[in-house]
Amino acid sequence: MKRFAFYVSNEATRLKKTLHMYKSIKLLKQIEFVLIDNCDNSQLKNICKDMEIAYYEVNLKKHENKYISDMFLKYLEKHNVDNAFIFSDKILTGKLLIKYKNRIINFHPSILPAYKGLYAIDKALASNSLLLGNSAHIVTEEIDGGTIIMQNLFPAIKFKNYDEVLDKQIYMLLQIMIWIQQDRLYIDKNDKVFILNAHYEIQEFIPNLEIKEGKI
Repeated sequence: MKRFAFYVSNEATRLKKTLHMYKSIKLLKQIEFVLIDNCDNSQLKNICKDMEIAYYEVNLKKHENKYISDMFLKYLEKHNVDNAFIFSDKILTGKLLIKYKNRIINFHPSILPAYKGLYAIDKALASNSLLLGNSAHIVTEEIDGGTIIMQNLFPAIKFKNYDEVLDKQIYMLLQIMIWIQQDRLYIDKNDKVFILNAHYEIQEFIPNLEIKEGKI
């Protein structure tokens, strides 16, 4: 059984929604801990307490990115975590990226490699892009530059609010967790990612979802 962990920032909306909507599924019981850089997120803290997930806080105002990376690594090793997920705009560095190479996954709200960095949805809308979307990628030293694992496409003409785009990351997260649990996420010697026996047809999610939205 795989062990998972999260590093999140701000309101951690996607993680809170995931834990609230799907708290009864066994997969989420494999989450060892959550590290957050917002010390005022009592809602997430209470959710983690109810689900018996270890909850750690770090004060961004007092510490730099390297400290956060070192702290995250300390807890990953303490809990013997297999894979970690990031919902944050902070930059991770140092030994963390070496010891957990290819095992930390970030979710970014654009169809990478387009619109890296902050305000990705706004950049896409401002450029009159036909498509919005999300990418799950391996975390490396390059900002939003790691190997792409999965992407989601969303017609820009249907855009109403940020949440309807960002919430697609929830299904990407759950699907990737399932693939990892099934040992189907394969990374070759050139750091190229494959999902074994997955379908790569042009659909809303690529590789294609094997779960149904809202029904896990």
